[in-house]
Amino acid sequence: MAEDYERQFAKHFERHGKEMMGTLKQSVEDALAPIKEALGKTLEMVQEHAFGGDCFRGGQICKPSGEIQVQPVIGLAQRTEQCEIPSEATFTLTSSGESPHTHTEVVTFETKLPGADMWECNPYIVYGLTSCLLALAIYNIQRARKPAHLYGRYQTGGQPVTYVPAKIGWFVMELPSFLVPMLLMYQVGSLDGMGSKILTFMFCGHYFHRTFIYAVRNNGCPTTLQIVLSGCLFCTLNGYLQGYTMVYCTRYDDNWTTGFQFISGAVLYFVGISINIHSDCILRDLRKPGDLRYYIPEGGLFEYVTAANYFGEILEWFGYAIATSTLPAFAFAIFTASHLGSRAWHHHRYYLEKFDDYPKSRKALIPLIF
Repeated sequence: MAEDYERQFAKHFERHGKEMMGTLKQSVEDALAPIKEALGKTLEMVQEHAFGGDCFRGGQICKPSGEIQVQPVIGLAQRTEQCEIPSEATFTLTSSGESPHTHTEVVTFETKLPGADMWECNPYIVYGLTSCLLALAIYNIQRARKPAHLYGRYQTGGQPVTYVPAKIGWFVMELPSFLVPMLLMYQVGSLDGMGSKILTFMFCGHYFHRTFIYAVRNNGCPTTLQIVLSGCLFCTLNGYLQGYTMVYCTRYDDNWTTGFQFISGAVLYFVGISINIHSDCILRDLRKPGDLRYYIPEGGLFEYVTAANYFGEILEWFGYAIATSTLPAFAFAIFTASHLGSRAWHHHRYYLEKFDDYPKSRKALIPLIF
């Protein structure tokens, strides 16, 4: 009885089974069709973004070019250029069947974009903030011959202003230039390439010292709240500009850190920051706690210029600009030179007027020149 039943079922399955499995296979294919179409559009979008965006090459915006090499399971291959976009897109479509009557399709889609996405670079942000830096530099140059801003030694009593202690003021002003680039790096996870990592360390290293070491040890005069807030705003915008450019808009070859341009810029940077820190130490040691008077600094480059600390910082940022070779870095170096150059000129005149025995051979900013 059982054998007759099995034979009848086998005949029935042979007659209708193929038709049923064909219908099932068609149903599966119909269900997968929208998914396949969506994957195709996604691939086109990824290719358009990865190979059609703007990026920086040696400080200039460039249009990356390259051919997409399609491999069996790789829908988007990598390019190798100086302006490389480290992106991958993997599409895998597999089918397997245990018998002629079954059909299974499994579609998986995975997009990997390690590091910062180059196509997120917005040139309007870069050019807009860079233009602001250059405009401020022009303003500083035009204002150099006018009286100094009312801060530090140039403050006069009786003014209805709010003063902030030097330690707090410098901490608040300098912190954004360290914090903002660090937050941008945290947002993308990591930087690609040793060049980007070293250059970001150089920028953040300066402001780490200014925020957590120089500000804490500063024993200068209180400054006005207006100067603190304006300095904080500037450091926020400049920190964003420099960090955004390095994180989203700049890529370097693996051999960039061994080239002459990087090495010469890095050497100039470290010479400048050494002069800056050493000069700040000399100025700080002139005073005892609670003493707000001004003295003639001696030693180091102060034997040649009035503003040795400013001279070191200008060297530092021009070295950084040479090492990075980006327009925002050069704009920041030019702004620094115009801003600190103006302050150095006013300081030099102040010392000459206040101290009769001030060395007449000292220059204001650049040894033997200016």
